[in-house]
Amino acid sequence: MASSLPGTAPSSDVPSLRTCRAERPRDGVPDSTKADGRLAKTDDVLLDHIKNGFQSPGSFMAMPPKGGNPRLSDQDFRDVLAYLRHEFGKK
Repeated sequence: MASSLPGTAPSSDVPSLRTCRAERPRDGVPDSTKADGRLAKTDDVLLDHIKNGFQSPGSFMAMPPKGGNPRLSDQDFRDVLAYLRHEFGKK
């Protein structure tokens, strides 16, 4: 990411949260706070996944680049990550 501005949280009005549909396993929402959970990854890795898309091993569906919204900016990606860490990270 070009800018070093931190993301802004918390708000459910974060742009990609209006376009993104989170992948959910059949048995419910995964625990992202576990040591091997999704939020255990570095910001750089997660920002890359948000920007370029990602498919979890064994997943039937990939998250598209930019959550399917090509208008999202690098700052939007940081805002999404800040929101996710605030709402779903370890307390």
